[in-house]
Amino acid sequence: MNNAFNPEQFRHLPVVAILRFFRRAEVEKLVPASMAGGLRNIEVTMNSEGAEDLIRLTCELVGGQGNVGAGTVTTVEEMTRALKAGASFAGTRGGSATAAIPRSSGGMPLPADAESGRLRT
Repeated sequence: MNNAFNPEQFRHLPVVAILRFFRRAEVEKLVPASMAGGLRNIEVTMNSEGAEDLIRLTCELVGGQGNVGAGTVTTVEEMTRALKAGASFAGTRGGSATAAIPRSSGGMPLPADAESGRLRT
């Protein structure tokens, strides 16, 4: 799955819903309700159980009407898994800073620790 980040969908409502530690059945209800409420940017955290499957499910439920991302991305391996699952942006934390990195047509930059500027391996 290769989903490009859609800046127009982000501008529609520049808020990102974060799904952390939700189960599949909950995501199946939350994503359509969030979309119906106007949210167009949904992130699944990589520290959630089955994160890649939840990203794929969220992409399916969003159906191209929004952006689906991966959050709490801290390693190259997590970024690779998120990309393969279909993430169009990534959220990464480092110290007190958080960065959202959109996926462009040329691919998505890797997350870097905000304090050191280095990718955790």
